[in-house]
Amino acid sequence: MAGYALERDEGQRVAFIRAEMWIKASGEETNGAFSLVEALDPMETPRHVHEREDEAFYILGGEHEFECGGETFRVGPGGYVFLPRRVPHAHRRLGDPSESRMLIMVSPPVSSISSSSCRRRANPDDRLTRRSMRS
Repeated sequence: MAGYALERDEGQRVAFIRAEMWIKASGEETNGAFSLVEALDPMETPRHVHEREDEAFYILGGEHEFECGGETFRVGPGGYVFLPRRVPHAHRRLGDPSESRMLIMVSPPVSSISSSSCRRRANPDDRLTRRSMRS
């Protein structure tokens, strides 16, 4: 393992659904400790659960709302959110999506953006709606 540096918009570019992402650090590059992704116009996610991974979000641009275990967190640039594994959570953008940008750290790292061990909640009452996140 060796040190390295990346500038903004550098790293392995990945398109996932509508989001544009740059993998800044993969599990291979961090010796299995974490993965770090920069997301431009990050997608909104319905309530779901990760069985293995903790997620941390550092907001670079835009306003965002996260729900985790029944609590709602609104954060903007410079804000930080931690979402522990096995706790239902969701995310949505507030305002102009073109201003949305964030760093997402996942530990342990996922092997690829599309193969994260996540599942949506089966109970229809657990579905996240825009209305349910407004308070």
